[in-house]
Amino acid sequence: MYIRFVLDPFVPHGTNKIIRRVIKDLRNIFEEVLYSVETDESIVDLYQNKGLPVSKIFQRKISMSCRGIVIYLLSTKVIWHREPILGLSIPSRCVIGMSHIPKHDYKEWSSLIWELILHELGHSLGLIQKNRKNSIVGYLSTRHCINNCVMSEDLLDSVWKKKAKYRYLQASPYCEMCLSYLLKKNT
Repeated sequence: MYIRFVLDPFVPHGTNKIIRRVIKDLRNIFEEVLYSVETDESIVDLYQNKGLPVSKIFQRKISMSCRGIVIYLLSTKVIWHREPILGLSIPSRCVIGMSHIPKHDYKEWSSLIWELILHELGHSLGLIQKNRKNSIVGYLSTRHCINNCVMSEDLLDSVWKKKAKYRYLQASPYCEMCLSYLLKKNT
């Protein structure tokens, strides 16, 4: 699996540390996880002080040397939204929008962003399947897991309440059903 993280220049300090945590956890799940991190100054040119709609990010052409997933980590200066953190995904692309990380609350915010990256990555990889029985249709008509994992719709509640929920819950951020699907699909 190859993941390309694309950051705008205004992304909060500490984001690279969160990316390393995400990669570490993914390497506990998948045999091989390769990644790159880059700052893309051209994203700033797109928003022109108006706020960039997520649809514009999804429309961008990306050149990649191998099949993989692109995760955009963008600041609220660039992407337009009202929430302090936001995540959206389509197959092979995710967008995570975030405001600055308060110093007094760094651990909580970094855990929330960690959870949201893994959640949107899961959607991008095909979770939750339409035929899965123990799932619910939630926000924006996306399917979510009813088990205790980062693919749960409860995660959205956590984000809005600014309270991380799954970071120290279990060995894997994904439940057995979600993990089984990811391993089957990506082997």
